Amino acid sequence: MSKLIFGIADCNGVESMQCYEELTVGRKLEFVLMADVDKIRFRDEKAYVDMPAGTVLHALRLRAQANDQRQAIVYMAKVEDDVYEYFKELMKEGQGGKIEMLNLLKDTNAISTPRNSDKVKLTLIPNSKLDPYGQ
Repeated sequence: MSKLIFGIADCNGVESMQCYEELTVGRKLEFVLMADVDKIRFRDEKAYVDMPAGTVLHALRLRAQANDQRQAIVYMAKVEDDVYEYFKELMKEGQGGKIEMLNLLKDTNAISTPRNSDKVKLTLIPNSKLDPYGQ
């Protein structure tokens, strides 16, 4: 089985990671077009609600834009279950684990970005020298 993970990455590595399958208990997050975050829809068993900008990914995109000085991006990746469990452990390790996770995602070409402008940023990160606030 594979899992769809997504979150924010920046010059200091992966900042956050959420799992699609775990996020959507009771609700189905439907990706209409993976590359078009503005067309994400939430489907509930009781009612169908069409969110104008896809609440979860839109919130992440706003957060990434607010940290543009750190080359922040929204990422998505499909990974195997054992890789996902390993990534959860890396997230607990702190800075070193978060950098390693981003490098692994980039090395395996598993990572994708919803916006074309983020593809350039992805080539620049991780690189803590890009953090204007330092460590």
